Amino acid sequence: MENRSRYSCGTINQRSILSFESFLDNNPETARRLYENPELIKDRQFARNNTALNDWMDNHSQAADAIQANPHKFLWRERKTGAADFLQQLLK
Repeated sequence: MENRSRYSCGTINQRSILSFESFLDNNPETARRLYENPELIKDRQFARNNTALNDWMDNHSQAADAIQANPHKFLWRERKTGAADFLQQLLK
């Protein structure tokens, strides 16, 4: 995984949000830990120890940067809010 010492806003789109939600649904233990402490998404050791998370972040680097920049927004949004509506909220 590339060095993520800078957490820019990055680029995230509806597909990336849905992909991240799918990742969370398919990895409940990692999801539970991230919901408890969203800042863990910035912890390189945590990502390395969670192969699925590390792979997702490598395959979605721009989205990962955006999530790392605002982990509380992405990990605490109401799932009943559609991805497109959520993107509009982020841009306000």
